[in-house]
Amino acid sequence: MAKSLSNASKSASRSVSRLTGGKSNSTPTRSTSSSSITPANASNNAVSVNPDRRVAVVVPGLYAMNEASIPQMMPQFDPAPYQVTDPLNPPETIPQLTVAEFERNKNIYEGGIRALQSTGLAMDLSRERFTVIGKQAKAIGAGFNALNEQEKAKGSLLDFYTQQELTQQKGLRYQLSTHQTQTETEAFPHAIVQLDEALEQQRIKAELATAKREEAANSLTTFQESLGKFLPAKRSA
Repeated sequence: MAKSLSNASKSASRSVSRLTGGKSNSTPTRSTSSSSITPANASNNAVSVNPDRRVAVVVPGLYAMNEASIPQMMPQFDPAPYQVTDPLNPPETIPQLTVAEFERNKNIYEGGIRALQSTGLAMDLSRERFTVIGKQAKAIGAGFNALNEQEKAKGSLLDFYTQQELTQQKGLRYQLSTHQTQTETEAFPHAIVQLDEALEQQRIKAELATAKREEAANSLTTFQESLGKFLPAKRSA
């Protein structure tokens, strides 16, 4: 039995070797895809360019794999040892397990499946958790946007109140200007009369001054003539 398992293992190894081009223990350094994924701890840079001008992207926490590494992740299997020529006389070299070994492996595989399913459920939970975190962030952002809009509305209301007061002030100034224009319009004829009266008074004053001057001149002439009657006549030489 052990010999059959050993032969099966060797055959599976040869099969994997053929699938990977004889490099079952090494990961190919070049792929046909436009970008390759490298382990998160391979470089501190998230994005780098390989010498062959291929972009290498590092996603933190993401398992590193590419199309060439998929065969290495598969269980080793070689169908050659299971070849049966005579169905009524199967070869003893066919890989075999006892019932106990089969039950043991079955329990292990079923346990592994349950573990993977549980891990998958944890991933589903994490996905929903991140989804809710994203929705929470969007809701918070929407709340901040609402606050911004509220503040804008308050500012617009204050602008309206300010403009309303400015308009009221302009209205008062307009009424004052209108009243001032009306007052000056009504006072205009009186101002004309007042100016005319002032002019007339100045003319009268000028005439009185002229009359007084003429009267003074006449009085002086009369006085001089009266004095001449009493003065002796001048003798001629």
